Amino acid sequence: MNSTTRVLVAATLAVFPMTLPAQAPAEVLRQSPPAPFPVPGDATAGAERSAASAAQQLLAQLPVVIRREADDRTGALQLHAVGRAYKASFHDGFRMGLPVGPTVATAPWLHWRTTAVLRGGVAQPLHEPVADVVDERRCEYDLGAVVEAYDVRPEGVEQTFVLREPGPGDLVVRGALGGDFVVAANEPRHGAVELRDRQGRRTLTYGAATAIDRNGETLPLETATSDGVIELRVPAAWLATAAYPIVVDPLLTPVLMWQTNYLDLVANTDIDRDDVNSSWNVGLAFDVAFSSVDYDSYFVLANDTYSAGHVIYSRASSGFEAWPKMAFVHAANQWALVFTQEWGPSQCYWRRHAGASTTNMSSQPATLVTSSSGEFQRRPVLGGTSGGASTGNYALLLRERDAGPRSGAAC
Repeated sequence: MNSTTRVLVAATLAVFPMTLPAQAPAEVLRQSPPAPFPVPGDATAGAERSAASAAQQLLAQLPVVIRREADDRTGALQLHAVGRAYKASFHDGFRMGLPVGPTVATAPWLHWRTTAVLRGGVAQPLHEPVADVVDERRCEYDLGAVVEAYDVRPEGVEQTFVLREPGPGDLVVRGALGGDFVVAANEPRHGAVELRDRQGRRTLTYGAATAIDRNGETLPLETATSDGVIELRVPAAWLATAAYPIVVDPLLTPVLMWQTNYLDLVANTDIDRDDVNSSWNVGLAFDVAFSSVDYDSYFVLANDTYSAGHVIYSRASSGFEAWPKMAFVHAANQWALVFTQEWGPSQCYWRRHAGASTTNMSSQPATLVTSSSGEFQRRPVLGGTSGGASTGNYALLLRERDAGPRSGAAC
């Protein structure tokens, strides 16, 4: 086994100041987390709640939306959504994965690619799919012949195909399934299609499809499957009298055996408090263990009771973002946020966020904490300043630095 030299390294992170009322002159370093905090309104005065249970409470209330997140290494924009028992991405076509938790390395993923759209048996030209997030819950790909769209919901992802103009004959939409799922061959029928993982376990359902016209008229559709291909067909007779646009609507949902609750996967929690502002003044950072090699990091500003919160920064890629930390710097009225990316060389990133601001800044890349070539940075600890501090615009970052090659699971 190769040897590894492990040291602890301290750094200061400059946080831009803002004009604040005069405070007591003493500056006191406060290491995050100072939790658990008293929770106003509980039946027992002075009751306390752990950071983990607070994270679970907030996670259960967060809306399921499509978030724009920057790749901190390349700056490229990524699109992610996280439901109660799935994760989806849209920046490189549609992909949907199911969580397996921190003890399993490989989570199953589904890839969908629309391969053909036919009218009257004639293949229509298809545009290259480019993601367009039309609102926080809907992403569209204008393929020309149809618009392929996805609406994120807590229980799953609703896929639709929008046909805007009349045409001859039947409408046929074919899609190829890739990734870790297989589908058995079935003759055309109306009903849900079962998708199974490589072990043969039923994991996803591709819902029974329905056609809906502009006036709300509906028609149950037949779905056929063969060799990893799903085919949807809308008959010409119904299309001839339908009002356009037409929507073809199935729903992708995890089956019960895979509905791993994200609340059970919370890890690496951190918490701190903002003594300047009276609202959105509790900072909570935590990971969600999608798999043992895929952690998602969240930074949330919440109220004192954890009954409401806003995600101000997140990383939900299929990589390993971990150890999120946040600390408040009183004199600057700013939060310092830190996390690591533990794929490739482990690196530490940071950014700042204005106190009480609920704006989501995930589309902006974080700043790499400088390190020597070949070093691995992990397990950061972050400290801010207490309410008695009137000067000082720095947060203190302490992180583990491994100088040398990694060996085995440890680094």
